[in-house]
Amino acid sequence: MSFYKFMMKYHLNESGPAGDLAKDMKADKDRFPINRPCKFEGWHSLIRAYLERNHACSSCLRVFEECWEEYIRCVKKK
Repeated sequence: MSFYKFMMKYHLNESGPAGDLAKDMKADKDRFPINRPCKFEGWHSLIRAYLERNHACSSCLRVFEECWEEYIRCVKKK
């Protein structure tokens, strides 16, 4: 599962910071970097750089880091 799909599945309908990030990602679906399933190497940096280039605030970057860690735990568990 890609990080994008993870966010859509687990956070899109949530209220709060992770839900806000998921909604922003969906609104930017055509440009948001989407990794292939189980491809983690380098993707964290690519997505973070994308968020920074698009002027994500510090709280958004913090939520991204928390969601990325959750994503890795979830995917590696399977």
